[in-house]
Amino acid sequence: MEKTELLSKILPEKYYESRSHGHGRAPINIALSKYWGKKDEKLNLPYASSISVSLPYYTNTTITSEHKNGSDKIILNGELLNQDSDFFNRTKEFLDLFRINDSQTFTVQTEM
Repeated sequence: MEKTELLSKILPEKYYESRSHGHGRAPINIALSKYWGKKDEKLNLPYASSISVSLPYYTNTTITSEHKNGSDKIILNGELLNQDSDFFNRTKEFLDLFRINDSQTFTVQTEM
């Protein structure tokens, strides 16, 4: 199953509406179990469930979308990430699932 197929099953069509920005807050979580590999490499599904602990700290993320030619920007704790970094490329790959057209760019700001 392709990622876009999975996404369409998880999110109803009404969530595909274009929005200019969004904000989220998530607890920082530490996995306690050992990594055992992936059941599905393409969908990034693990072989086994994990046990984890949530810390009393949070990450706050804001995503802004614009329709202009340019490139995505990812800012982690106030630092603009290099487009060659692994984190930038993994985040961009995820954003591509929601990109409506080639002129749409995203700015992602994440702080702890």
